[in-house]
Amino acid sequence: MLNKFISLFRVFMMKIKISVFKVSHPHSLVVGQKLRFWKRLSLRADAGGKINIGDCVFFNNDVSINARELVTSDNHVLIGENVKIYDHNHAFGKNYQGV
Repeated sequence: MLNKFISLFRVFMMKIKISVFKVSHPHSLVVGQKLRFWKRLSLRADAGGKINIGDCVFFNNDVSINARELVTSDNHVLIGENVKIYDHNHAFGKNYQGV
């Protein structure tokens, strides 16, 4: 089922010229029904990370989602332009306490 989904996505991407659609681990993405998006959608899940997208979700231009653990969207969600969603932080030094 996932391979069919990816194949359909590739055809869809060619038609609307999406420059980025990346899933680093095929089993890391769960997508509900009626996913819609415009240009440059980037979905990245590192090893062990998962991205769950609900039903009837729309992503506008230039959206990026990066998961090291879990990022989940509910059903009937609209994501605006240039939105970046991360489930992790970056350490800025040896004594970094987190945000």
